[in-house]
Amino acid sequence: MIRKGSRPRTTLLPREERFITDYLIDFNGPRAYIAAGYSKRSASNGVYTLLKRPLIQQALAARKAKVLTGLAITHERVLEELARVAFSDPRQVFDEAGVLLPPRNVDDATASSVASFETTSKPGSPAVTSKVRHHDKVAALRSLMEYFKPLTGANGATKVVNIDPATLAKMTDADLAQAVAHLKTLFNLA
Repeated sequence: MIRKGSRPRTTLLPREERFITDYLIDFNGPRAYIAAGYSKRSASNGVYTLLKRPLIQQALAARKAKVLTGLAITHERVLEELARVAFSDPRQVFDEAGVLLPPRNVDDATASSVASFETTSKPGSPAVTSKVRHHDKVAALRSLMEYFKPLTGANGATKVVNIDPATLAKMTDADLAQAVAHLKTLFNLA
């Protein structure tokens, strides 16, 4: 709370620093609040109060940005990975004879769509891939659709793009790239 006639703080208190550090681990506000040394009884209200403070919001945004930059996580990279799952071709994990490929022989785009490989091995024989489980294509398509749903135009008006999953699933990588480029131009995002 800022007292009448005083200036707002420009630095975080030690407990606030600790709260931010712990909060960014798993975004569990009450746990981070208690770990920072605040009262367990006031955790739910206290978290709400802390997260509304501009100084806390700025510090959280700065640390998140630093982490995302360090990991090279961008909107484009996230969309690319979603697209790899959404438009993956399960046939790519098989060789010409219909035998499952070893994980090391699967191309990067296909490997991104695979949730797990199960291999079996016998003594004296190389491991053989026996099962492949893919990530959920429908969930990836829904996530992509959500990304394209409400987009704002240059004049601030919201524009809606409706793309059904069947259309997205049929698009080639080139078609998708062309559509994204068109949308970027349309909404002045380029």
